[in-house]
Amino acid sequence: MYSTECNRATEWSFISSKTHADPFNDVELDVIVTGPDGGEQRVPAFWSGDRSWRVRYASPREGTHRWRTVCSDASDSGLH
Repeated sequence: MYSTECNRATEWSFISSKTHADPFNDVELDVIVTGPDGGEQRVPAFWSGDRSWRVRYASPREGTHRWRTVCSDASDSGLH
């Protein structure tokens, strides 16, 4: 959960709990952001090297937002 200003970019980073042979092609990570009005947006994350993934998000609404990750490898507890 986080509070945000309108249209101000935020970046989160996530560390995979395991090493993937080809993370760029083999793993998809999305962050589902729920805004203060209850609307959801799916934001794709990007691989940033080693076991690190990042996502950037700017909300069109001020207020408290909630987020959760969804990874194509559900066994990766660092990403899913």
